[in-house]
Amino acid sequence: MPQHTDNRREFSRVPVAMKGRVCKRDGTQFDGELVDLSLGGALFAADHELGEGEDVLIEVLAGDAHSLPLVCADGLVGRRTDAGTAIAFTGMDSESLDALRALVLAYTYDPVRVVEEFRAHPLPPRRDEL
Repeated sequence: MPQHTDNRREFSRVPVAMKGRVCKRDGTQFDGELVDLSLGGALFAADHELGEGEDVLIEVLAGDAHSLPLVCADGLVGRRTDAGTAIAFTGMDSESLDALRALVLAYTYDPVRVVEEFRAHPLPPRRDEL
């Protein structure tokens, strides 16, 4: 599977096949699949509709739906595609940021480029620094 690259993007997207969970501000939550992941956000596929511009909490799970989250981030729902819904990360704690960086490095086809992106671009705000 080719890695998604686009010159307009700040961060490389890497294809993943991981479980995810979205929690809406009203307390509704549902599980789905993460299609791709970057330091800037994720593409989330689920049977539930999310409204563009909606604030959510998104979790990247270690295994099945009963697993503890590896990454827990505040997110903003963006566009919807045939493959899923784009969610931009708007904040996360240090542990989640470290786990996200490790996941992106583990799944990338070009680790040199990803490390350069880590150095060159600002990261999502860390909740513990807000």
